[in-house]
Amino acid sequence: RVLHKPQFERMLSKLPRDTLFLVQETRDFFIENPYHPSLRNHPLDPPLEKYRTISVEGDLRILCRMIDRDTVLFLKIGTHEEIYEEYKIIDEKDGA
Repeated sequence: RVLHKPQFERMLSKLPRDTLFLVQETRDFFIENPYHPSLRNHPLDPPLEKYRTISVEGDLRILCRMIDRDTVLFLKIGTHEEIYEEYKIIDEKDGA
């Protein structure tokens, strides 16, 4: 089961139609096979290890978090840089 945060829904609504179609295809594929290599599903490094990203196409990623074994929450969609922006902010606060 895939849930969406309101922020994710707002980001979806701003995507071009062809990109939106790719996101929907990726979501459906993720539901069928969440660890298929083409999705590049992986956890982020500490301190954000509770979050994961999956690849849509090219530089487009979905930031998500596993709620339980059968439920994932899609949080954000964007480029690699946009997704990892939160990680960079946390790194800067830690002095890294």
